[in-house]
Amino acid sequence: MALEPAVSLLRSGLEGPARLSYDHRLGANQPAQLALRQVSETLKANCPPGYKIRVSGHAINLPVVPWIAILDPDQTDTPQEGIYVVYLYSADMTWLYLSLNQGYTAHKERAAKIPKEKRGASIKDWAIESVRRETQVLRRELAVPEGSYDGMFGSVQGSVQAIDLRGDGDLALGYQAGHITGFSYETAAIPDDKTLRRDLFALLALCQAAGDISDRHSLLEPETWTTRSGSLDLKRERPSSNISPQFDDFKPRDFSDITVDIPIPTKPRTRTRKHEALIARFGADARAAGLELTNKRTGKMDLLMRDRRGNEWLIEAKTVTDDGESAVRDAIGQLLAYRHEYYTKRDRPQPHLLALLNRPVAQMWLELLEELGIGVISWNGESWSCDAKTIGRFGFHLTGAARTS
Repeated sequence: MALEPAVSLLRSGLEGPARLSYDHRLGANQPAQLALRQVSETLKANCPPGYKIRVSGHAINLPVVPWIAILDPDQTDTPQEGIYVVYLYSADMTWLYLSLNQGYTAHKERAAKIPKEKRGASIKDWAIESVRRETQVLRRELAVPEGSYDGMFGSVQGSVQAIDLRGDGDLALGYQAGHITGFSYETAAIPDDKTLRRDLFALLALCQAAGDISDRHSLLEPETWTTRSGSLDLKRERPSSNISPQFDDFKPRDFSDITVDIPIPTKPRTRTRKHEALIARFGADARAAGLELTNKRTGKMDLLMRDRRGNEWLIEAKTVTDDGESAVRDAIGQLLAYRHEYYTKRDRPQPHLLALLNRPVAQMWLELLEELGIGVISWNGESWSCDAKTIGRFGFHLTGAARTS
């Protein structure tokens, strides 16, 4: 049985708003705006679990430059502030940009609080210059070149460090100033889904690094630095160590939004438990494929799985924030520790070890996991991917939907 892939119609979905002649003057019920909302559902299926998709058009007036934002809720829950990935259509709908960008509105709100005599410029001009300055710092410290370069998942083609949205409004200029790096597509020639996913995952990998850089500057330069991610570490409760797992009681833990109050910024922020969302998505697909799972009475272990051969799998789920180094190192340590703690003195056979990741990681970390005899499965934007050697070695067979590297 197969783990079913997400329906992947990115190209046709992204073509819709331009093909249907989006016009900000026509209102929210025009076909192009409805198409914009529809593609957000396709994006949600292709993104790692736990990410949030926001689409322009919820205000009374539609924007001249329509957009679809992909937000990591550990960094921001609104495109008005923080760093995030966003699709931006030019005002004439001839170009679509995938941009690693930062919230312009936060800069504008900060400018409004500065007395005019101290600001020395209009609110708009001060905000644009503030965004542009921080963009230059982020781009320099990320060290991402323009054009083609070797990224963590292979060759990256055609990245651009300037975009032209063909508009002169605040938001268009703000997005142009806030563009750190990204990709440009003619709306009449948007590339295939494989290329779109590759570009999207490349920027998602950079987004966390950009947030870390921004947070460091916000601590060192609180009087002048505006963009920050507001990262928060959500701790899991430690369950009872009285272990007696039953493979018929899997139930995803709550992964709904929670509101937390942190000092910077001062207003409450909504956070998503991406870790639990990852387990929930994998659990649902694995059970549909005939595998048995449990996350009850498992102690500190994330998930236990049993395949049709009776093999038991100890699974550690991780959300990836860089090229995979942090997630892989943590998964290795926890998997080995849990196997020692829960299995060494028991009659049950030793389990296979599996790292479950919300997106692909660099090849060197896959090689490390293979060297240690640890399997890995990750969401590649279309389906669950598993290394072919891992499948053959452990007998964890995925067919059809699962793509082997």
